[in-house]
Amino acid sequence: MTTVDMFPNPLYRKPYPESDQVERDIRSILDKGNTNPVKNGMTEELMHYENDVGESLLDREEFSWFKVWIEDTAATYVKDVLGELLIEDIVVTDSWLNVCHKGGYQYPHHHTNSYVSGTYYVNFEDGHAPLIFRNENCSMFSSIQSISLGIDNDKPNKYNSDTIVWPEKGECLFWQSHLTHGYTDNKADNRISISFNLMPTVVNTDKYSYRVTPYRGDK
Repeated sequence: MTTVDMFPNPLYRKPYPESDQVERDIRSILDKGNTNPVKNGMTEELMHYENDVGESLLDREEFSWFKVWIEDTAATYVKDVLGELLIEDIVVTDSWLNVCHKGGYQYPHHHTNSYVSGTYYVNFEDGHAPLIFRNENCSMFSSIQSISLGIDNDKPNKYNSDTIVWPEKGECLFWQSHLTHGYTDNKADNRISISFNLMPTVVNTDKYSYRVTPYRGDK
């Protein structure tokens, strides 16, 4: 008897070469206190910055080259890893800063307003929680309509387990936006990351195509 693994979901990992500069810029923003934090709706230990409609962290001038690098890397992920057609560009539509302290968590969620999502790790230290991607095939909380019989904890395998990713400082992760992700039990303060969404500027189907532009509120 043989087993065929169907429809794997690739996660793309790449370090940013100027990570020290990004960290300096982020810490400068936090130290100056010139950005308004928003508490996560599930836990007070997780704060989001520049996450309101019309705001995008990576639109700041100091992150211009970093944003270009993210968009170029995402294009490589779409074309060379996913093997999909990209007619024009893929662009960051929104981005925000996350600061999680001890005891915080990010409830499992997915992004319905984008094609590719990602997170850049400004730092990652002992006690910081890893990123967890939920296995939708076996979770009782799955967004897919299915029956879950529960997990046999004595027989863990890749079919009944979530995927745990331990990022590194200065590393950027890219994945398809429909994948459910989050983290639990953060055990150290100042887990700092930048999250972002991307969309192709032109979305093409077999029947029609349409153009996408980032929404900036009244701007």
